[in-house]
Order: sequence, then structure tokens, then C-alpha cells
Amino acid sequence: MSDPAPTPGTIAALADMQSRQHGEDLLDDLVHDLQDRAAVQHLNEMDEGDDAEGALASFSREAADINNRGPSGQVQWLIEQMGEQRAYAAIEAAARQRDQNLKKKLMSAVAREEAQA
Repeated sequence: MSDPAPTPGTIAALADMQSRQHGEDLLDDLVHDLQDRAAVQHLNEMDEGDDAEGALASFSREAADINNRGPSGQVQWLIEQMGEQRAYAAIEAAARQRDQNLKKKLMSAVAREEAQA
């Protein structure tokens, strides 16, 4: 039997838990990363001579506006953009990435200490 589909409430709870564990900027970074990907896709579809800088600025402003809505607004936007299942998975993936980055930093620090000993 598979897990039940996530609901907006379970997605919000996951986002809250992961933000507490991995930093309040977890959702901010996720929104900006998704907007950056959308901007690249948009740039690839633009005609030569179109205002690329203006388009990039627009995507960046939109990400900032979404992030200014706070966690509930960010979760709502993620669900609207991706659907519930993918929004849940994206938050989990962002948290895993932070875990991996932290692990790399710790391993690097340990290696430096061992090299100095």
C-alpha cells in the first residue's frame, strides 16, 4: 500500500519542520531556485533582441514577492506551481541537499584538522 497523497496541511507541516531544522531560508532558497530555472527556460525561448535582463529581473522580483508572503504563501505557491506531490518532494529534496552540503563541510573541516595534526 502506498503512502497517502500529501495535503496542503501536511506540506505546510513538512515545510515548518524542515525550516526549523535546516534554516528559515530553506523555502526562500527553494522558491528562488525554481524561479531561476523558470527564468533560464524563458530565456531559452526568447527571441534575439528581447530584453533578457528585464526578464531575469522580473523572475527575481516575483521570487522576492513570493518569499515576502511567508511560509504559508510559499507553500501555497509551490502547490500551485507543482502540485501537492511534487511540492512535498521538492521540500524534502531541498532539505536533503542541505544535509549533504553540511556533511561535506564537516568532512572538509575534519580533513583540514587531521592534516594540521
